[in-house]
Amino acid sequence: MKKIAIILFLIVCCVSLPALQMGVAFADTTVPETETYYIGGDFSDVSTKATTNQNIWFSGNYIEQISYAQLANGGPAYYNTNSAITNCCANVAGSVILGFYDRYNEDLMPDMSSYSSAHNKYWPMSMVKKPVQNVTDDLYARMGTNTIKPGTNESQFFTGLTSYCQSKGTKINKISIASNGKLNISALQQSFKDNKPVAILSNVYNKASINSAQAGMSVNIYDTPHIFIAIGYVIYGVYNENNQLVETFEALKVINGIDSVSSVMYLNYNYLKIENAYRIEIA
Repeated sequence: MKKIAIILFLIVCCVSLPALQMGVAFADTTVPETETYYIGGDFSDVSTKATTNQNIWFSGNYIEQISYAQLANGGPAYYNTNSAITNCCANVAGSVILGFYDRYNEDLMPDMSSYSSAHNKYWPMSMVKKPVQNVTDDLYARMGTNTIKPGTNESQFFTGLTSYCQSKGTKINKISIASNGKLNISALQQSFKDNKPVAILSNVYNKASINSAQAGMSVNIYDTPHIFIAIGYVIYGVYNENNQLVETFEALKVINGIDSVSSVMYLNYNYLKIENAYRIEIA
């Protein structure tokens, strides 16, 4: 009986040993479960995508802008026009970054100039639609959008942008300016003062419309993982009938990759869930 017991013990050990070698592979399979894939929205149907809408009324009579920090002349408001590619907010955000820097290095965006010096503004999407879309399509392939799961994860986003910049003889650098789901406001302001755009990766985002005369704001909230580009930071003041400041609130000026113009985003973490944010430099 002792011999039989020993033989059985050896058999169990031999069978178990290969299973122990599978531990690393098992750990790797858990990574995609926690990785966020950003899918964003679409220019053609953004108005129907809001998860919810909330009207906010402040305890005052009117709203005025107190201070702001913004990129020089803002940035280009691009969006996707190719129905053949989907979940492409990361690709559009990449094009916005490249379009911003194309003002200073016109080799970044082939067959176009993103900025008009004569008009002191970035050309609207309607004027540069084809070359911008070509870059967005290029980034769709370089980032591997929709190849793992619907959308693009953070690693894919930066891998694709790095690849594109290298193909143009430039380098991209990113500096984190967020932690624990919140922006580092001083670093954000400094980024804009230094004329550097900020890429924000979020799980929930919003679009706000401020009613200055009635001290109110309408906020469309989108419960969708999204990448967008911040180009400004604003502090608003709420004043009473005696013109006394009673409260303040913050907002971002952003290019959300969905609208044809820049928009306002209420900087309140009940309406904006940030995963990461990066100051972006291309040289």
